[in-house]
Amino acid sequence: IGGTPAEAWVRREALAAHPQLAVMLKGNWLENRSLEPWCRARGASNLKRALAANELIPGDDLGPNHSFKPAFMWDAAVAPFQSLPIAGVLWYQGESNAESEWRVKQHDVSFKTLVTDWRAQWNRPKLPFLFVQLPALKRPHWPAFRASQQRVHDALPHTGMAVTLDLGHPTNVHPIEKQPVGERLALIAAKQVYVKPVVASGPVIDSVKRDGARLILKFHSANGLRTSDGKAPTGFELRAADGEWRSANAGIVGGEIELLSAEIKKPNAVRYGWIPFPEPRLNLMNSTGLPVAPFLRDVQ
Repeated sequence: IGGTPAEAWVRREALAAHPQLAVMLKGNWLENRSLEPWCRARGASNLKRALAANELIPGDDLGPNHSFKPAFMWDAAVAPFQSLPIAGVLWYQGESNAESEWRVKQHDVSFKTLVTDWRAQWNRPKLPFLFVQLPALKRPHWPAFRASQQRVHDALPHTGMAVTLDLGHPTNVHPIEKQPVGERLALIAAKQVYVKPVVASGPVIDSVKRDGARLILKFHSANGLRTSDGKAPTGFELRAADGEWRSANAGIVGGEIELLSAEIKKPNAVRYGWIPFPEPRLNLMNSTGLPVAPFLRDVQ
């Protein structure tokens, strides 16, 4: 259901048990400022006519039912089949949790709670949970949100994350390129769940080492590291001592990335793909054509 925030898919009891999420259950959700303003405004707009007509809308102490209401989607869409066995979960959601800095920070705990509680309800601590990292779109908080998704993936075993930064549309939150998303999720399922000998991930940063004025970046899942157009890799930036980020010259040397900047002699951080909508599209990938996951790393 489009637009639904993560907390709508979490059991009320799980929200109540978490010290950072319990505040979502305080009073009428349409007036609860711990929830996304856009969700509350859209919910109020959807319900406006029925409320004005004094129609009977099902609800409880948290207010009228709606797909954006905390815990409602769990109750309406997930709980009814909770007694059935499932092979795993494919999850593509997050836009409504990426509208502001505070919501992005909140996402780490809300998404972790969702995954761990679903596993608990099915009594399957290793239930595969494969999700899509948000694609390219011109919204300011999406780079930080993608980093939140990466942290959840790194923290929770038996999860998989399909990187889609090379897909998307500058203004359409529902990009038309759906098939590559499904194919990447299928590859992760094939490898992690069905133990097929396939490459399921693009390159993921392992380490950053300083070598004089250069930075050497090592990746895993990077066999055949290459660019889609045969040109130098794009999308790398270095942070100077003044805190400003500047583009870096990148090259592929021996399966690693070497970065160098004429402007910055001793960068203190490096990042890749840290932009809502890269233009032109990023070109770095492995031999199977899967893209590099965006990242930000400090440099010692």
